[in-house]
Amino acid sequence: MHLLLRLILISFGLLGTAYSQSTIPLIHADSTVIDIRDGDSLISKQWVLLPNVRPDVYNSPNAPQDKYVSFITNKDSVQIKVEPGLEYDLIILLNKKDSCFIKISPFYGTGFLVPAKPASHSRTFALIIGIATLIVLTIIAIPRKETTLKLLLIVGLIVSLFFWVSLLVGGILHQNYDHFRLPVSQIGAIGTNSEFFMALCIWFSGTAILAAAVGLFRTCRKYHFSFVPTLPVFVLGLSFCILSFAPMGHPQHATIGSIGLLFLLSPILSLIFWRKYLGKTAFWISIISLLMCLLIFLRFVPAINTNWEGLVQRTYHFGWTFWLFGICLSFLRIVNKRQVLINKP
Repeated sequence: MHLLLRLILISFGLLGTAYSQSTIPLIHADSTVIDIRDGDSLISKQWVLLPNVRPDVYNSPNAPQDKYVSFITNKDSVQIKVEPGLEYDLIILLNKKDSCFIKISPFYGTGFLVPAKPASHSRTFALIIGIATLIVLTIIAIPRKETTLKLLLIVGLIVSLFFWVSLLVGGILHQNYDHFRLPVSQIGAIGTNSEFFMALCIWFSGTAILAAAVGLFRTCRKYHFSFVPTLPVFVLGLSFCILSFAPMGHPQHATIGSIGLLFLLSPILSLIFWRKYLGKTAFWISIISLLMCLLIFLRFVPAINTNWEGLVQRTYHFGWTFWLFGICLSFLRIVNKRQVLINKP
């Protein structure tokens, strides 16, 4: 009875700030992970209920005409008619005790260009993009010398470690973040405290992965290895760069993120094409990486994904970072060894 009275009072309080919304919908859920259908786009298993965030803002891409936004839990659902430029409130009662307050707010740009953010963010990002891109293009344009190959491969080592550091720092900025239970994308979700920081980190990671892929590709061509296993690495880097503009909450986030799963082919292809060049090292690096990446499919087991989605996703990220670090290190040793043989009198 006390809980019901509290919800009624809160509903009246939110009612004063709701636009074009006569009543605030209330639905129920037993799981923290829900689906959102925004117009024709289905955002599946990405939105996580956070009772401590009041309100938790869902940024819906602003449309020129009315549309429907549906919130779908494991027990209930609600469909809200959204008019252009207006905000709407929603309450989801989690496990019959925790009230999650959600505000549907119009979203006009990418994660870097949200109007609510200071304009300096966009200018800062544009400056960083320009400088970083210039550096990458300069490195790639340098003649194919041993020093260039080493630099690109070292970038692969750095990004493998940088990615994990960015997740730890982003989790701290996010506040109340559980690395084992919440998805990785939640750290950089639209509207969170860590959104802009993670957007920069994801873009930097993607650019660095592309640079490392160029290093692997050039090493293969120089020493007559097959470059086929490097191709999925290019796809992974590209997906990271695009994801920085389409964080969690963006309608295309899930589609773009799934492209990165093609990296699974790299450890498989390296077992086929590189084993005779790298020996047991490449074999065990690829086997461990492949096994860790394959654990991502545990997300299709509801009992595991519901409670440990963050841990499941991190097994995949461990897989690609472990492979990239190990292979770049192995290639560095090959470059150094060949250089010693060439310089040896």
